[in-house]
Amino acid sequence: MPRFPNGRVLLSPSGRQAGEARFVPPGSAPPPCASLARCLRAADDAPTTRCLSAARSCHSAPVHLSSPLQSFARRPAARPHHVHTLYDEIGNIAVKDQASYRYTYHSWWDGREWKSEWREEHPIREQTYRSVCHYTGSQPHAPRRIDEYLVAESMPWPRVISYDDSGNQTGWVYRDSKRRETEWNEENRVSQVRQDGQLLSRILYDGDGERRVHLHHVSGEEETAYHDQHLTLRDGRFITKHIYAGQTRIASKMDPDWFRDPPTIYYHPDHLGSTSFASNNEQALTQRDEYFPSGELWIDASDSRYELRRAYVFTGKELDQATGLYYFGARYYDPRINTWLSPDPILDEYMAGGPGAGVFNPGNLGLYSYTLNNPVNLVDPDGRQTFGGHRNFPPGGVGMGGCRSPSCWTGPEGACFHRMMQMQRMAEQQAQGRVPISPAAAPPRVVRMGGSGQGHVKVPAPAAQPPAASPKPAPAAKPATPPQAASPAKPAQTGQAAAKQPGSSTAPARGGAARSAMYSSNWKTSSLNGAIEKFAPGAGGVRSGGKMIYKNSKTGIEVVHDLEGDYFRIHDPSLSGKRTYLDLDGVVPNNKIDGGRQVGRTQAEYNAVTHFKNAD
Repeated sequence: MPRFPNGRVLLSPSGRQAGEARFVPPGSAPPPCASLARCLRAADDAPTTRCLSAARSCHSAPVHLSSPLQSFARRPAARPHHVHTLYDEIGNIAVKDQASYRYTYHSWWDGREWKSEWREEHPIREQTYRSVCHYTGSQPHAPRRIDEYLVAESMPWPRVISYDDSGNQTGWVYRDSKRRETEWNEENRVSQVRQDGQLLSRILYDGDGERRVHLHHVSGEEETAYHDQHLTLRDGRFITKHIYAGQTRIASKMDPDWFRDPPTIYYHPDHLGSTSFASNNEQALTQRDEYFPSGELWIDASDSRYELRRAYVFTGKELDQATGLYYFGARYYDPRINTWLSPDPILDEYMAGGPGAGVFNPGNLGLYSYTLNNPVNLVDPDGRQTFGGHRNFPPGGVGMGGCRSPSCWTGPEGACFHRMMQMQRMAEQQAQGRVPISPAAAPPRVVRMGGSGQGHVKVPAPAAQPPAASPKPAPAAKPATPPQAASPAKPAQTGQAAAKQPGSSTAPARGGAARSAMYSSNWKTSSLNGAIEKFAPGAGGVRSGGKMIYKNSKTGIEVVHDLEGDYFRIHDPSLSGKRTYLDLDGVVPNNKIDGGRQVGRTQAEYNAVTHFKNAD
């Protein structure tokens, strides 16, 4: 049977030979491609030439064969590539050192037996470089000059970058020879890209700013028209229909340049949504990609029949092969230099302390930085706001995959960030004449960072001078003992907090601990941090009596956390009447379904479904 150089074989699910994988020295012609479409496993740990089923080209790369629709394991004894990044004091990339290597197979006779090994030979020139970034202009996060140190070059190749008054990148000059020019329309969107005087790309948009026509020059001039996200038309003839599950592209159906049985390409993504594999409707592997952290293609293997239809790669975004840029929707991204071509379009919202804590989150100040310089774990769906990769966080929290905002930082940085947020909110309250009561006596807030498997961070409340006479909270009552009456100096309960709870036939319970002890068995359990992220994202807590209130400055909705009972409610002050608290869907739960019909809830039932035990 054909074997690997070290004597291992490829097996199919039936146990039969699935093909042969042999190393091809650099410069040699590859062997006829063997079908690996139904390869179950490869019991080997060495890099091999990869050939795709019915492919017209093969690709040699330092990776390992495995199930075609699972990640290829990297060789543990070697480093196929490495990336080392240094940052300056404000979070910009100062130095990026990246290297990728080729391997050769060596075997020898030691006098008793044949031995063999894979040896790291020389770096791949196109993928190995050291970039030193200089930020010398008026925009502190926009690189003005990048010196690239290439393999076997004694002097750096400088890339001098220019910007317009709106902060858009208008082009660059590479070593005083290669020149790129980028033109922008009045809405700060890329309209065309030229290089050395030749038109590479021209884009037309509709009234909503969506890209509708893209003329690009790869192998001659080609035109792609985008009817919507589900349908594209290439050169006026070739239609591709895209199939989605939610917002995730899972397949593309080709038509009609295949006259019989037009294929369907299925995408198999990694945790960021980047295409790792693609297969056709015959379960044959048609595409294999791996990436450097910035999104540059490290390994790129594909069936040449689908070459022009494999544009959706890093995080599932379209790669313009003529310019090397990714189109995200609101912005274009250059993976070679790890930056956007234009500043963050929601800067105005950040100024108001909007998404992800706005300007109060120092990471948001890097208007050209991609995903807070954390591209391994975070994604930016449209170029406006960073989120966690959907497989990095378990389901069950707010939104798909739980808490995904930068305000969910972990570790000491997260604790420092939330502490600074609280200090900033208190300063705003004091400036408005509404001095918050000191939270010094409050227990530290436990912040759940990104779901199970992630750490919990205790965020201490900021210190402040207490008022002259601060009433003590009523002592917690035992579950089986009626609580003592509260001190007359205790502040009034907010909204319906003092309303009679289910099971109470006497006066309502007073004090959060007593109320929780008596009624919490009827309450649902939910995440306080998830509720804050959903209803008051980025809000700092303000202490009011025995409660910490997180208020949305735009909607006015408040997440009220009772510190004594460790439960919370969602309050909408704009509502009138007795029912001003919301459920986790943001609605007033006045009604319920009983026996297949809708009936009204009693006040006791309403109270039960608007109290939530804190799960954090």
